[in-house]
Amino acid sequence: MSVTSTGAEMIQELLAKPLRELTRADLDRLIGATESEDLEFNGPLPWKEWSSVEPWEDGRQRLADYTRDEIVKEVVAFANAGGGTYFLGIDDDASTGVATGLHPLPDPSSLAERLHQIFDTMIDPRLPDIQVWAIETEPEKGVVAIRVQQSWLRPHKHTSYGHCFARRGTRADRLSMREVRDMIYLSDRGIADIDRRFKAQSDTLNPKRNAARSVFACRMTAQPLVALVARAIDRKFMRDLPLDSGKATRRNGARHELHSNLILGQPRPGVRAWTAGTSFSLDTTQIRVEEAGLIDITWLTAIEPGESRATIYAGWLLAQLRAVLSTIDLFRQRAASLAVQYLLEIETVVPVDGVYSLAELVDDRQRLQPTHEDFDLKSEVFPRYVVGHPDTFNEVANLFYVDLLNSAGIEHPGLPIAIEGFPVVATSSARVAKTMTTGIVPSRQGRLSGQARKYGPRRCTAPRG
Repeated sequence: MSVTSTGAEMIQELLAKPLRELTRADLDRLIGATESEDLEFNGPLPWKEWSSVEPWEDGRQRLADYTRDEIVKEVVAFANAGGGTYFLGIDDDASTGVATGLHPLPDPSSLAERLHQIFDTMIDPRLPDIQVWAIETEPEKGVVAIRVQQSWLRPHKHTSYGHCFARRGTRADRLSMREVRDMIYLSDRGIADIDRRFKAQSDTLNPKRNAARSVFACRMTAQPLVALVARAIDRKFMRDLPLDSGKATRRNGARHELHSNLILGQPRPGVRAWTAGTSFSLDTTQIRVEEAGLIDITWLTAIEPGESRATIYAGWLLAQLRAVLSTIDLFRQRAASLAVQYLLEIETVVPVDGVYSLAELVDDRQRLQPTHEDFDLKSEVFPRYVVGHPDTFNEVANLFYVDLLNSAGIEHPGLPIAIEGFPVVATSSARVAKTMTTGIVPSRQGRLSGQARKYGPRRCTAPRG
């Protein structure tokens, strides 16, 4: 069964759909699709002993080493190439790669959880963005979907096989020593370019520091890890930027107002970029969006004349972060590149002749919002955050909120926040397993120390021979 152009468009729409939204009907629509450089099917789990049944499919709740290693190889190959989606539990014709029907696997949620643990330990460096999802197709059986993005930390190594692999057509091929070296060179050059552009945006704050020594500034700069072009950016795009206030909630029912101090001003075209900025009272907003995907929103505020101390409310900065994340989502839609990851850098600049205290979020039902006069903000460049699918936006917001409080010496209250308008994804249910799409380059705690906090663990080494 061939796939028409209309059918191919439908397949691409399905592959762009969030995994958590996939249904049995969506899986049925994949029947007839053909494996490609970004799509792989496995009906029965990979298994070399044709005279017996793979242990997981036999109900023994464990994966054979061969099965585990072959699944990891496909995931590594996607990450080292252009990314892709891998379905376990969909049969395909071995000669044509055309999906022929569903092959539901036992206990797909437990299988997804087990695979999550395997990817966490058998890929070096750890993948910055991978989703593992279970879709029930019948009671206690279903399909596991794995979505891998092109990794900015590539090349990745399969720690069991000891080699790097990359997707070529429909195959996962082992990379040669030369190919590994070339990939490391290109990856390092890309990271150096990212560093350069972040520094350029940071340097734009220097004149403001000298001209207004009592001004507090918060710069949030995001840039895609893969080059984008969205020539649809225009005055209307800029005017549609989501700079309004929002709300956040906690599991205990507390609600927090995120008051936005951002003001758009008159958008102005530049060389492959649009900018907007304005000042009102003590606040100044500066926004820059480039056709290549860079997004920068900087907010500055001054101390009242005659005062030596001011309070910065955490809700203000979370509202600014909400605006940045929402703009990333809007830009990716315009660029038709919904899966592209962004890297976000946040910098706060505190003047030498002023004191700014941080006020954390409290329930709107309380009349007074306490400030922490003993916990003053300091100039800080926070660890960079990887921004993936909108499903991860609340994770990024929570990571930043913890970092912000800790930077002022305040202990985090414990309960996570959920910004209204961003998806709140369940981490356990009958059909859903964990995802690894955390904010900062992930480790088990979501953090890496030292220089590795920016770039992740050590790189893949070239194979011998």
